[in-house]
Amino acid sequence: MASSSAFERFESLKRRVMRNTRVRALERLTSPDTHPGLRPDLLLLKLLRILVAYFARRTTQGWSARRALESLRKLEGSAFGVDVLVIGGGPSAGNLDAREVARRQSEGTLIVVATNYFLSTELATVISPDYLVWSDEVFHPRNRHKETAWADPEFFHKSRDYGEAWELLQGRPETTLVSPFTWFKDLENTELRNRVVYFNDESLEGWSRNISPLKARGYHGSTGVKAVAFALFLQPNCCFIIGLDLSNFTRVSVDLDNRLIREPQHIAGADSGTQDISSYATSGIADVIYAAASELLVIKRLFPAERVVNLGLSSLVDAFPRCASHELLKKGSTEK
Repeated sequence: MASSSAFERFESLKRRVMRNTRVRALERLTSPDTHPGLRPDLLLLKLLRILVAYFARRTTQGWSARRALESLRKLEGSAFGVDVLVIGGGPSAGNLDAREVARRQSEGTLIVVATNYFLSTELATVISPDYLVWSDEVFHPRNRHKETAWADPEFFHKSRDYGEAWELLQGRPETTLVSPFTWFKDLENTELRNRVVYFNDESLEGWSRNISPLKARGYHGSTGVKAVAFALFLQPNCCFIIGLDLSNFTRVSVDLDNRLIREPQHIAGADSGTQDISSYATSGIADVIYAAASELLVIKRLFPAERVVNLGLSSLVDAFPRCASHELLKKGSTEK
C-alpha cells in the first residue's frame, strides 16, 4: 500500500509540475517525439530522460507490478493453434467483413483484439472483441466519470464523453480489458476487476529491444502497436492486423496562425474529432512527421515480420507482408 501511495504522489506531483510553462517547454524539448535535428546533446538528454523516468516510476511502484502482471503471464501462448486479429481505429478497418470475423470467433478459430473507441464503431454491432486494449491517459479510470478529459495541458482530447467508453465496456461482459498495470489500484475494487489483464507500459525506448508486454517496452508506440505486441504474446498461428494505418499525420494542416490542426483519420465512431495539436509540437510540423517516422521505424526494427500479416492495404505500416485478398475482408471491395 505504501509503494502504491508513493506512486500516486509521484504522478500527482508530475501533473502539478507540468502546469509550469518552463517545465512544459523542457518536457517537450526532451520528448522522444521532438525532432532533435543534428544535436547529439538533445539525443543524450532524451535517452537520459527515458532512463530517469523509468527508474523514478519503478522506485515508487514498488512490487505492485509483479502482482498486477500475474493474469498476463497466464495468457502467454494461449492462442496456440488459432489466429489473432488486431483491429485498430484507422480507416482501413472499414474493409473488414465483420460477419466473417464473428463467425470465426464463434468457431473458436479467431481471437479479436481491438483498441480505444472500437466499441463505439459500427463494426462493434457485429464483432464483440475478446480483448480491448486501452493505454492512453484519457481512458484512465480517474477520468471514468468525467464528460471530458481532465484539464491538463499535456492532453488535448476535448470532444468525447469518456465515461461512455467505460459504460460500453461494462455492457460487454465477454470482453476483457487490457490496460497498464499502473491502473491496477484504480480497478481492483470495481465491478471490472475480474475482467482486466494488465501489461507493463513503462518505456525504455532506446535502451531495450523488448516487445513483450511483461517487461518495459523498447519502443515508442501508439495503443495499436501495443495491441500487436499483446497479440504476439498470445503466440497465435498468425497475427492479422487491420486499421493500424498510422496515417494521422497525413491529416495535419497548418492554418494562418501556424497552428497544427489534425482532422479525423479513423473509422466512424473511433475518432476524437478535429484537434489543435500545436502544443505537442514545439518544432511545428517537423515534430509531427518525426514522431510518425520514429514509430514506423521501430515497428520495422523490433517486430517479427514473419508472424504478422497486414490486411490494411492503405496502411502506411510497411514492416509486414500484405494480403490483397482474404476471407476476413469484404468481397470485391477496394481501399482508396
